[in-house]
Parts: sequence; structure tokens; C-alpha cells
Amino acid sequence: MRHIVVAENCVFNKDTLPDVQNTNKDFHPIQIKKVGVRNVEVPILVWQHDENKPIQTHATFSAYVELTEESKGINMSRCGRVIMAEAMKHKDVGSNTSTLQLMQDIAKNLQSEHQSQTAYVKARFSYPSWTKVYASKLDTVEYIDIVWETIAGGEEITHLLTVENVGISLCPCSKEMSLLKNNLNENEKAVWSNWELMAKEWPTQEHLMEKLNMAGFGAHNQRSHVVVTVQLIPNQQLWFEDLIAITDKSFSAPIRAILKREDEKVEGELAYLGGYYDDNGFTPVEGTGPKFVEDISRDAAQQLNTLLDKKIADYVVVVANQESIHSRNIEAIAVLTAGRNLQ
Repeated sequence: MRHIVVAENCVFNKDTLPDVQNTNKDFHPIQIKKVGVRNVEVPILVWQHDENKPIQTHATFSAYVELTEESKGINMSRCGRVIMAEAMKHKDVGSNTSTLQLMQDIAKNLQSEHQSQTAYVKARFSYPSWTKVYASKLDTVEYIDIVWETIAGGEEITHLLTVENVGISLCPCSKEMSLLKNNLNENEKAVWSNWELMAKEWPTQEHLMEKLNMAGFGAHNQRSHVVVTVQLIPNQQLWFEDLIAITDKSFSAPIRAILKREDEKVEGELAYLGGYYDDNGFTPVEGTGPKFVEDISRDAAQQLNTLLDKKIADYVVVVANQESIHSRNIEAIAVLTAGRNLQ
């Protein structure tokens, strides 16, 4: 007999409390693939690559196990208890335990506690990604949404890592229509042609013509949302920063929390020109410039292809551009995958 003391004058026998979920009657014998809890909030430690140390983040967990047709229900509190217990073990700042190990320990313990063949754990948190802006070199931080999923099936463990990032997408056709050289009448085109001929004889004028050929009246841009999910290869190290860098390089230009005037100039020109002008002339920046939603997804996929069979086993890329010139909230979505396990 177990007597539980809740408060000074509150004592009861736990063995006499009804346990309905553990009964084997009054239910249809149908298997349920996933049953569990969502929105379990705990602090966890995640590692920063550049700092080579863990930092504490606020994570929201979901946890599920399989329920066979022989059982009425699971012991629901065990899901939250396992998450809390494992997070407590890993909370020591001096710990060298990785996020991967934490997720794996939770999944395996869920299997054990529920005597289930399968377990699924998902953690979502915001990760501070420090960087420097282009011109002023000021330090700035962007909070990137990270999702870590771990699936345990028998002895097999699968880890999925998702990075959700936001950047700029400048419309290529909008830019092309706005170019100065594409907005000339017939007389102006004749003058333009003469200028180009004269510029070949004078280097200073040639640089001027180069600028005029790139100049335009403006182009509309969108806020682009890129979601990259990868399936990790066991025993291979892939940092959050690796995927964040891939998404940043897939946009027309990345966005930054703070910008001085010179930074704003550079950001605008990166998206419009694929580089920027300063006192030394034009500096191209690889990966930037006008891009359709299709271009962004392909640029991300091309970079992810270099990691296939080395650090990742598969990937999915989803890009959504929020339009800026329509009265409705229109999104263009492109999805790319390596076409293996993830669809």
C-alpha cells in the first residue's frame, strides 16, 4: 500500500485510484499509429559551432508512441515525464551531450516506458545565428526556427533536422522590365547605340555604360520563406549553421536585424544586381541577385546535393514567396526533394 502525502492534511492510497487507460474493455480493438502529447515546454542545451559551447534555448516538444489493438490507451503522463527527465539530465552547462543524443535518449526511453515498437519525438526552438552585415561589419543576430525530429522504429533511429529561414526574393521579370535600356524609344535606342560605340574607345566611358546597362527604375521583391529538412546520416556531424548558410545563399539576398545606410545600399544592390558598388567599383557576390521561387529552391537543392551520402541521406526543400504587389496574400510554392525517403 502506497500512501501519497500531497499536502499537510491530504493523504491517499495511490493503489486504490482507478486506472482506466490500463483496462482491456470498452474500446474498439484498432491500432493507433501515433498517440501522445504536444506543447511540452522545457529548456534544453544546444551547441553553437563558432562558440564551441552549448547555450540554453526554450524548446517545445511533441512525443508520440504506437498503440496496439490490445490496449485501451497509453500512460499519457509518461511522455511528458520522459521529456522532463532527459532534459534535466542534459541541462548541465558543462555537458558535452549533443541535441542528437538528447532526442535519441527521449525516443528510446519512450519505447521502453510504453513497451512500444515505435516512438516519435519533435522539438522546435529558435536558434540565435550571429553574423556580420556586409558594409558596416556590425554584429547582428537572426533567430532561426529549428525543428528536430527523431523516429525510433525497433532498434533503428532516424533523425530529421529542419531549418526555417527568411530572406529576400527579387522578381527577375520585374527587374528586366524596369531596366533603363529596355525602356527606350527608337530615337533613344539610336543614341544609346552610339554611346556604346564611343565607350569602347574611352575606358572611363565604358565603365559608365556598364553602370547604365545595369540601371533600372526598380523591381518588386518578396519575403521568401525557405524550409529545408534533411535526414541525417548516423555518426556524421552537421551543424545548424551549415543549413542556415545554405538557405542564406539561396535567397536573392539575406535579411539582417540591423542595417546602417551603407548596409541598406548593399542589401538592395545584392538583390537587384547580384553584387554591389562601392568606391572600388562593382563587387559581385555569388548566389545573390534576382530569383524566382523556382530558382531559390534549385539553388538550395544544388548545395544540399553536395552533402548527399556524406552527411545527409535525403532532403526536402519548400519555398514560399509572399507577394508584395497583389491585393491578396498570394504565395508561390516550390518543393524539391532528393526523392529517396522524404517526400
